[in-house]
Amino acid sequence: MDKQRKKELKKEFLTQELLKEASGDNEILANWAKGKLGIPLSKLDKAALEKLSDDELEEKICFKINEKLSETKKLSRHKHEIQIIEELPEELKLVFYSYNLDINIAVSGFEDYYVNTVGLHILDTIQTLKILNYPEIVELLEKSVGVFLSFIESGFNLWSGEIAKWNKKSDTIDKTFYQNLAKHYDFALLDRDYKTINKEFKQLRIRYIRNNLARYQL
Repeated sequence: MDKQRKKELKKEFLTQELLKEASGDNEILANWAKGKLGIPLSKLDKAALEKLSDDELEEKICFKINEKLSETKKLSRHKHEIQIIEELPEELKLVFYSYNLDINIAVSGFEDYYVNTVGLHILDTIQTLKILNYPEIVELLEKSVGVFLSFIESGFNLWSGEIAKWNKKSDTIDKTFYQNLAKHYDFALLDRDYKTINKEFKQLRIRYIRNNLARYQL
């Protein structure tokens, strides 16, 4: 069997596996598989959004945002994903950033959040979350930047070339400001403080979304 035929068979097998996932009962895996296959998700109109519980609301919107990002990447291959995300409307960035922040920290904490994202979303996340008028989350994330900067300076270099992207992105920030905020802080203390404010942070996000449902029709 030649290499081309092997590639075709492998592609067919993966497609069949994705189709199985897309029709499965696990909604998260099903939506992921649909995204890979290019199958559009159900539209979210105002009526559909109103029926969603608070626990479902951000997740459903985030699925649709990821679908939108995939479509945009196909049409704008010259653009980096980070640029595409930063060009989203503020209300969509609010859900995208806060949902991904919450998922990472809830599972593994701030250290894993920074390992997984290389800090490339954090500055725009801080700016976007200001629309909630909740200084506690902004201040905590600013401290996290200071901890991350100190972490890098300590010699941590897991990401190889990826860390260069953060260095470039952070060229214009006042690093001393963030590090002064983070004095006596580490990732464990950030995790502790996040747990303290997380309930109120989520309530404010949900309230903002429900007060602006027309902007989340996707």
